[in-house]
Amino acid sequence: MGLEVHLSRDLYPPLTPDVVWLREVASKGWVILTKDGKISRRLTEVEAIRSAGANVLVLGGTLNRTQLRDAVVAAIPRIERALAKQKRPLVRRITPDGHLEPIEGFA
Repeated sequence: MGLEVHLSRDLYPPLTPDVVWLREVASKGWVILTKDGKISRRLTEVEAIRSAGANVLVLGGTLNRTQLRDAVVAAIPRIERALAKQKRPLVRRITPDGHLEPIEGFA
């Protein structure tokens, strides 16, 4: 697929505030994949996402690793199209079948 993946635990020390790594990762133009469904509901994170123009994809539900991987792989063409069309920030939820859903407050 030619995608480069970085794990936050390899880049940032434990307990690094979300607003710190969100801004830094967004400045690199990277897409953020997270299982933190509350990230779009916490004011400081929402402000960091907006001000940094972060592209955030939220993986939801109780999927296991294999299901998460399959959802992301299935979503890649949709992610690429969305990134090409939408101005930053792009904030969406990846469904188990690989579709992208708007997240309230970021539609």
